[in-house]
Amino acid sequence: METTITTTTKPGWTGKADYAERREARIERLQESAERHEAAASAAYNRARASVEGIPFGQPNIGGCLTPAYNRHDAAMRTSIRESDKADHARDRVKAAENNHAISSDDPEALTKLREKLAKLEKLQERMKAANAALRMKDTAKGDAALIEQGYTPLQIEKLRTPDWIGRIGFPAYALTNNSATIRSVKERIAKLEAMASGPAPEGWTFDGGEVICNVEENRLQIRFDEIPDETIRTALKSNGFRWSRWNGVWQRQLTRNAISAAKYILKVA
Repeated sequence: METTITTTTKPGWTGKADYAERREARIERLQESAERHEAAASAAYNRARASVEGIPFGQPNIGGCLTPAYNRHDAAMRTSIRESDKADHARDRVKAAENNHAISSDDPEALTKLREKLAKLEKLQERMKAANAALRMKDTAKGDAALIEQGYTPLQIEKLRTPDWIGRIGFPAYALTNNSATIRSVKERIAKLEAMASGPAPEGWTFDGGEVICNVEENRLQIRFDEIPDETIRTALKSNGFRWSRWNGVWQRQLTRNAISAAKYILKVA
């Protein structure tokens, strides 16, 4: 594919100023979707009831005269169940969106929140290490005194000194290892966001059959095709994290350097 690549010197390409508004709008769309499917399920159920209304219970279907009514009833009931399932799915997505407290890179406050999270994780790591050091003291009284000085209550100390199923006391090694891994992960995210916040944002490029848009305002890498791409391209897009946005008429994913590399690979850009 022939390409033309241009870049911009506009600094910073993280976060969306209207992140909170967009999050609320997404939740509202999901709620509206649930209500729409619930209304459709109710309407289909009413159609099903109306289709057999007036037919006495146990009425024999002589000569198949009642078959059309029964078929309408069954079709309407299947529609009602299908729409009800869609409504339940939408309601689950609403709950998930409302309860999602993960720090999104779309959030303009992501760096601040990640730094606060890192500080808490590092404090927890030191707290666990200090507690284990006190628990290893030969003089239990001195160890308990050290734990009290660290802020532990007698009940918490008793719990820390209670062996687990394999005889371990205090914070197990896996707890420190897992927390340490999380610390490294958060540090990596902070480094990437800092680099994105201070560096120039690529503007995108055109290719034979469409264009790639580095939408800084939306924090999305978007691919717009002049025609529907073939199944091979669509499969490659999905496997690389791109999703079709009917709102924007593009394939898109979060704007990152990995996303740009993936787009170049899919579109065979040198």
